[in-house]
Amino acid sequence: MLGFIETLQGPAKDDIKASERFLKIMQTEADRMTRLIDDLLSLSKIEMSRHKKPKTPQNLQQIVESTLQSMKVIADIRKITFENTIPESTPRVLADYDQIMQVMVNLLSNAAKYAHSETTVIINAEIAQGNKVRISIKDKGPGIDEEHLLRLTERFYRVDNARSRQMGGTGLGLAIVKHILLRHNSHLSIRSTVGEGSTFSFSLRNVE
Repeated sequence: MLGFIETLQGPAKDDIKASERFLKIMQTEADRMTRLIDDLLSLSKIEMSRHKKPKTPQNLQQIVESTLQSMKVIADIRKITFENTIPESTPRVLADYDQIMQVMVNLLSNAAKYAHSETTVIINAEIAQGNKVRISIKDKGPGIDEEHLLRLTERFYRVDNARSRQMGGTGLGLAIVKHILLRHNSHLSIRSTVGEGSTFSFSLRNVE
């Protein structure tokens, strides 16, 4: 950005077309840096509260439905359909509402961005061992090579750097998910088959 500013102040000072092109690039980069700073601040805040375990009962169905509403625009662009198959009988879970919604936003936005267009992403929940509810998000996409799976939650790690940047990613989304789930005494499980798709899942403690 400093290079573009110097060019606009010097050689391209009176070049209207160059100014418009450079300003557009600078706007894109400024937006990306804003997202990066927001994610870094979010991650720092999450780490500070890690040892404060959530004790508030939450309606999982409500969290998912609220998330799906915010995902509508990006899903419509790529003609992705979200199918919520969580049973109405699913018990409430002990969770931080805003943080688990952030988990769902990150996972569903990834699915909307990277799944094959005109496919369906399925959100489901089921009772798991240990008095927990297991939530899963399954997409039909290119899948992820096994060599990448263990590193996906590392900060700034990307399977495809170019595509991630093009999609507006900061490389911190799954790191944020990881640390939120650690606070909830859970972890992100990822199963993927190249050419078929991926399933991201995690568990939350059942209130009942």
